[in-house]
Formats: sequence, structure tokens, C-alpha cells
Amino acid sequence: MKPFSSIRRLLRILAPVTAFAAFLFMFSAKSFAADGDGDVAILPSEQDWSFERGPDPASTGTLEVSGKTILLTGDFSRGKRYVAAACAIRFREVNRMRFKVYTNQKRNLIVFLTDSTGQIHLRRHPVKPREIQSVTVAWGAGKSKEFRNGANDGVVHLPIRKVSVLLDSAEVDKYGFCEISDARLFRPPMRKTAAFESFDARKITVDGGAFVEPGQQDWAFNRGPDPAAVGTLEISGKTIRLTGDFTRGKRYVAAECAIRFREVNRMSFNVITDQEIVMVLLTDSTGQVHMQKHRVRPGVPKTINVRFVASKNLWDGAKDGVLHLPVGKVGILVHSDEVVERGYCEISDVRLFK
Repeated sequence: MKPFSSIRRLLRILAPVTAFAAFLFMFSAKSFAADGDGDVAILPSEQDWSFERGPDPASTGTLEVSGKTILLTGDFSRGKRYVAAACAIRFREVNRMRFKVYTNQKRNLIVFLTDSTGQIHLRRHPVKPREIQSVTVAWGAGKSKEFRNGANDGVVHLPIRKVSVLLDSAEVDKYGFCEISDARLFRPPMRKTAAFESFDARKITVDGGAFVEPGQQDWAFNRGPDPAAVGTLEISGKTIRLTGDFTRGKRYVAAECAIRFREVNRMSFNVITDQEIVMVLLTDSTGQVHMQKHRVRPGVPKTINVRFVASKNLWDGAKDGVLHLPVGKVGILVHSDEVVERGYCEISDVRLFK
């Protein structure tokens, strides 16, 4: 092969891309706040994108990011497998990605979803070569048919950490390109909050303060970030019993209560547990998590008051140390640091105050 002939061939392949680049950039340059179904859209920033070469070191490629357009090229003249444009997902609530694609791949666009355990879920999206198409990648529920690494169980363990858009050697003749534009991450809108005063079941305390009691449907079990940690959540009347088993995993399990009333500014509950500290997580309107610690005596009932205030210990969402009201949910934890392999937390008489 003559010197630089492969480069010339690659440039000939990419010539149509150059013509479309300005068009696609202008097409996707509009600001975006919400989808047609009311979901909120987030635009990934340039620094969220990175190049992945894949498992074959003989395969090469490039990634160029210009505004809202990402150009991925691959050279498989000496190698196989794939190269990828990887987008880091920084928001826990995101449940799908949508983007426009223009590629010379023959049949399928392959997308990898990397979940919280490091497990990779493979998705195939039919495409037509050299045609601009819209692709929606939904995280979905249930089990994936193609997966590897991490928990290796086919279950999508949220949150998704990374989305990788591939240029696959099996889909091109030695050289390929994939131009991605108008990439948007979607999350559902915050749960609509009800007016506290209109809630028929509100009650009056001895000192005249109004409160409501969450219903059974407001509670949910959260296994936490370690898939090896397990537990249970049982609800009987006004009593919630949370158990955690950390013999194979760490971190925490939680009883999460959805907050449906925007005026609520604190929660109180009675607790009996084998922990010395009960950790509580407040998730604000941006998805930012504020952690509070409440000291208790193991095996001794105690009333805990959780005020909806900002915490120095925080992560996710706006990540600015400000509590952005309304609070969307409150999580009460059994933490692996507070128990020996197994633990419990019995919660009762839960009240929400304004």
C-alpha cells in the first residue's frame, strides 16, 4: 500500500461528514428544557465525552467534540472490535438518552450502558448508512439479553454511569465514522406535589401544628449502591421494618418515603434499631442528596426529628450545598458501618410537618 493511501481513503469516506457537520450543528443548537411528554432534558457538556479504543490495541480512531456535535472515526485496517464515544452520566434520575446519528455503519448502531456495578448492557439500534436518524436509548427495566462484567446478572442496576456509542468493525469496511449530535439526557419531571391544606387526612398535634402521615404506597425499599448488599422492607399499619444483610456487601439499605407535599419542612418518627447512628438522606428537587446523622442507643426507642435543612455531607444533583425545595424523598438507612453483618431499623408513627 502506498504511503498515506489509507489516510486519503479515510478522508474520502469522511468528506460527506464535513458537509453535514455545519447543518447538524445548527439543527441541534436550540436550547432545550423539556420533552414533549414533560420530561426534563439535560445537555451533556463537552467534558462528559471521551474516546474509548476498545479491547483491540491495533484498532485506532479519533473523537472530536465541537459544541453539540461529536465525530467518532475508526480505523480497523490492522485491528478489529470497536472504538466508542463514551458519555459520563452525572445525574442519577436520568432514564434515557436521545441523539441524532449519521454513520456509514451498515445495519446496527451498538450502544453500551454501564450500570452502577460496572456491568455492561448491549443495545442494538437499526440504522441506515449515511442517513440522519434519531436514536433513543432507554435504560429500561427487566433483564438485558446481552451483558457482561460487573454483577453479570442481566439486571440494570441504576444509576447508569456511562453510555458508549460504538463504531463496530463488523459494521464497516476497515474505516468508519459516526457523527452524533443533539445528545440529550432525560429525567422524569419531579412528582407533582399536593397542597398541604387540601389534604383531607391532615391531623392536628397537641400544640396546634398540622401534620400528615405517609401512606403505605409512599414507602419503597432501596438496596443502595452495592448489589451484594440485601435486605427487606415490611410495612404493617404504621410500622415499617427495615433489615439489612451485609455479609457479602457493604454500604447501606434504606426505607425511602416519597414526599408529596411541597409545604413539608420536617419529619418525625419513632425508631428502634441495633445501630448507634441512624443516617437519613434528604433528596432535594435537583437530585442532590443531603445526609444527616442522628445518634441513638441500640435497642432503645427514640423519637427522631429530621428538619429539611442543607448538610455539609452531600452528593449528586446541584452539588452546591443548598437544599433546593421541595424535598422529593427521605431515606432512613441501615448502614453497614453501624452493624455487624446484619442489622435492622423499626420505624413507626411517621409524621410530616409544615
